[in-house]
Amino acid sequence: MALFGKKKTPGAPVAATPAKASAPRKDITYFGKNMTITGSVSGDGDLIILGAFEGNFDLKGQLKIAQNADIKGDIKADEIAVNGRVEGTVTARNKIHLDSTARVKGHMHTPKISVLEGAVFDGDLQMSGGNRPEAAKTTPATVSPSRDKTPPSTARASTSAFTTADKK
Repeated sequence: MALFGKKKTPGAPVAATPAKASAPRKDITYFGKNMTITGSVSGDGDLIILGAFEGNFDLKGQLKIAQNADIKGDIKADEIAVNGRVEGTVTARNKIHLDSTARVKGHMHTPKISVLEGAVFDGDLQMSGGNRPEAAKTTPATVSPSRDKTPPSTARASTSAFTTADKK
């Protein structure tokens, strides 16, 4: 007798359980902690770097740089998570994440970024993308003096009014 009192009849077809629909699994490649690699890496899949690398990456997938990894070169991937040291240009199509042990020196380009306390970034960050709202694309209200017909005192008056309202 089967569990909960149901009997199995010999030769009866067994109902197949529906398979879970899961996302296709990407390949994950590891560069070991005792490896030092120089060159260019490109491809489709996820990569985890544990050692040292000097060169360029161009991946369609995730790139994870482990805590003791040391990277010198230009990096491009869909998502980049940094726990180690990177020197160069870091470009993520979707997001960059700097963990508390990250040390980045260079340029970063990404539409989204997350930075944990303790991370060190020395360089510049560009977060522009094609889907910014129209308001963000407009120029500021201040205009250069050669084109501006209003006297500078108007700008000072609005600043003073803002400061006064702030004190209430």
